[in-house]
Amino acid sequence: MREVGREPVEVMRLLGYDTFAVVGHDRGARCAYRMALDHPDTVTRLAVLDIVPTSDAFGRADMDFSLGFWLRSFLAAPEPVPEVHAVCEQYRAAATLDYQHDETDRGNRRIRCPVRALWSHAGPVAS
Repeated sequence: MREVGREPVEVMRLLGYDTFAVVGHDRGARCAYRMALDHPDTVTRLAVLDIVPTSDAFGRADMDFSLGFWLRSFLAAPEPVPEVHAVCEQYRAAATLDYQHDETDRGNRRIRCPVRALWSHAGPVAS
């Protein structure tokens, strides 16, 4: 099994928590849902804001999405384009590891804890 989210789980254990709820937005939400998948006995509840699984985002991207979220593709490009290194690395992770993990798990594993997913009714990804 992959060790996605191992470090936060270890930190929480050091703080005295063997189980805990996780909330995340944007990159934090991607990390949170992977943690819930990869550590189902640890994550008791999950709340994510404005996020869908990475493979769904890439799989459903069309012209409107590409034009509206060009920054996502730009920042995921290999070095040296554009290079705000730490920011680019998280977009690159989404376009590689996150995507691969989501595709591997599709239909094979599900998040087992209760999930609250919040999404905007307005804006470019509201539909």
